[in-house]
Amino acid sequence: MRDRLQRLERDGVISGYHAALDPQRVHAGTAAFVALRFEEAAKESVNEALEREGCVLEARGRRARAATG
Repeated sequence: MRDRLQRLERDGVISGYHAALDPQRVHAGTAAFVALRFEEAAKESVNEALEREGCVLEARGRRARAATG
């Protein structure tokens, strides 16, 4: 089994490994990263709504880049 795994790693079939944690055992809830798009005029009301949400831990704003082409 070990030789087969090493061969699969060498050949690039296995590109990596990850750890799957049990959220309850590490006392973690659900986390999500969400991207929102809205008109600049709505920025203030969106920020106010996000501030009222207790589950929102952080919000960052940044202007959209102008399209080039």
